[in-house]
Amino acid sequence: MKDPSKMSIEELKSNSSYDPTENDKLLKLSKSSFMTYLKCPRQMWMQKVVLKDMRMPATPEMERGTRIHTGLETLYDNWEGQSTLAPLIPVEAHEEGIDEMVYLEQQRIDLWGIEHFKPIEYEEYRAVWDAEREVVLVGLIDAILVHPDGGLCIYELKTGNMNDGKLSRTRRELCYYAHMLRLMGETRPITHFAYIAPDCDNVDFVMKMVNDAKRQVMLGDEKGILIIEKVNQRSMNAFYKALDGAVEGLKAHENPMKWSDYFCPQWCDFSPACESELTGVDSW
Repeated sequence: MKDPSKMSIEELKSNSSYDPTENDKLLKLSKSSFMTYLKCPRQMWMQKVVLKDMRMPATPEMERGTRIHTGLETLYDNWEGQSTLAPLIPVEAHEEGIDEMVYLEQQRIDLWGIEHFKPIEYEEYRAVWDAEREVVLVGLIDAILVHPDGGLCIYELKTGNMNDGKLSRTRRELCYYAHMLRLMGETRPITHFAYIAPDCDNVDFVMKMVNDAKRQVMLGDEKGILIIEKVNQRSMNAFYKALDGAVEGLKAHENPMKWSDYFCPQWCDFSPACESELTGVDSW
């Protein structure tokens, strides 16, 4: 097999997959698979190995999330230096979530200045060989901004409400992207993470963010929040530990369940099988 460090993005994408029955394949780990494995190795195993050729139908929430992300892309595609952003979204695309997102981005352009508004890249597929762990990492970064302080700011759009747990999980995703950028030769300092959540109406969470002097926070008219924070080395260290554990577990074909009486029955399609295993009615 060709040296992975010399493969193009397309070669890495096409020549790697997670399949324990094919030893000549490279281990490929996407950001979403990494996060799923941390949440529950069994769920990731079912999605990516047992049912790897089956695409689950998109839920209404997933379809809406895609529309909101497309709206952000449209905003950036149509921006040519305008100071007012709302007219850049076609009338037919306006819906709850997109309007709040534009309102938050309007605040950012007002505070950061026009010269720092548009990302240097957005929605760009990346794939890179992590030689230390012998794994191909792939991901699609929502946007990379240049912060007014001069460093890079990795930007993530999240639909749905926000809370401390979701913020922590999203921070780990951005640590994943920061690691990818470094592996791909990025030498500019990655100094900030930014999270835009146009659906957020969690008052307790919002007040906690607003009262944290270490963060820059922008609020929507009736809901929505944009949070900018400095990259914390402690978060990066925790990410590396989690990445090492996930890669080692995948290579060892470890797929234990992490059962949650709250999460699993409501949010996992495979919970009946796990529930059967827990009760002893069935086994893997």
